[in-house]
Amino acid sequence: MASNSINIESEKAKRIVQDALEKKSGGEEVLEEYQKTKTLKHSTRRQLVNIVVSHMTENHGRIPNRKQREAYALGIISLFPSLTDPFSAKGYEHFYDPDKGTGFISWRLKTLSRKNPKRVRLEMTESGGPSRRRRIDDVQQLEGDACREAISFLVHTADEAEVMQKMKETFKHRQELVHNPERSADVLDVFPIYLDVKGLINQDFALLFNAETSNKFLERWETAFKQKIITEAQSLTSTA
Repeated sequence: MASNSINIESEKAKRIVQDALEKKSGGEEVLEEYQKTKTLKHSTRRQLVNIVVSHMTENHGRIPNRKQREAYALGIISLFPSLTDPFSAKGYEHFYDPDKGTGFISWRLKTLSRKNPKRVRLEMTESGGPSRRRRIDDVQQLEGDACREAISFLVHTADEAEVMQKMKETFKHRQELVHNPERSADVLDVFPIYLDVKGLINQDFALLFNAETSNKFLERWETAFKQKIITEAQSLTSTA
């Protein structure tokens, strides 16, 4: 049963990489070279990684999560078996090692990040509400590689004090995800720690609002408000 599940996952990943190569410029050359020689030259392998990473960032944003990177790495060795590393546990760690955060895919993503720095302003013109982006002045925010390392660290640590601090330092990145319609659903994939450590949502709320407002986050409301809130909610227009 487990073998069946692995085969299905491998086939799905293989189709993703094949789709990327068939759609992207230069992809056909990669497929043709492998078909003829059953391997890829160093330069063609680099071309393969560039195409795969381009496809990945178009579909999953500038910072794909661990699961997405791993899927593409698996897809590469499923489509091109001779590129498998026989000396590694999963065979694709040279393309992406989920434990170390290294490999051709990670290095290409870092190169793209350096070439195309993205400046995001947290302060916007909205008057208020949850959709307003706010400036975070009291907590140093991590960027680039430092932010990715912190996110990777959060997946493997059990120290709650460290978790709370790293979540503060990655708050800006998390807000970018939340306000990106194409990536807002990925928040729990990137930060699964929310499911394990209590108080993280309350901490984010405190970073979003002032102390007086955040203290009311878990406050019980008077029952007199109940029907008014239900009536107001029922009048809202449903959106995506």
